[in-house]
Amino acid sequence: MELTYEQIYYAGQIIQQKLGEMKLPISTSIQIAKLTVKLTKATKPIEKERKEILKDYIPKTTEQGQVIQNNPEKMQERNDRIDELMQTEVEFHFEDKEKIHFPSKITAVCDKCKHNMDKTFEIESNILAVLAPFIEA
Repeated sequence: MELTYEQIYYAGQIIQQKLGEMKLPISTSIQIAKLTVKLTKATKPIEKERKEILKDYIPKTTEQGQVIQNNPEKMQERNDRIDELMQTEVEFHFEDKEKIHFPSKITAVCDKCKHNMDKTFEIESNILAVLAPFIEA
């Protein structure tokens, strides 16, 4: 599937920050772990290119030790280059059979009496928007 670096980069961050903390069924957790590995591998070249761009815009130091800050035009140029990088489309190998299937219910513990119960699985729409290419609807 064709994805932009931006889609790959942010999907990896969302999975690690949000889904990595959730207690999900083993099969879903395994799917998420496999996708995390793929996304991590795919983000390495993105991060390398991004660091190269940023390196070009590190503030310079004079012989007297004064720091010369970049002017706003240089900062805009840097941002434009990073935006252009993030919009680059690449082939991401991800098959339909690898899509994540979220359960309708998950096991939870009652806050009041501490007994086990089934709870409706809830996830924010902004997370689903980022993960749309990787989930089974």
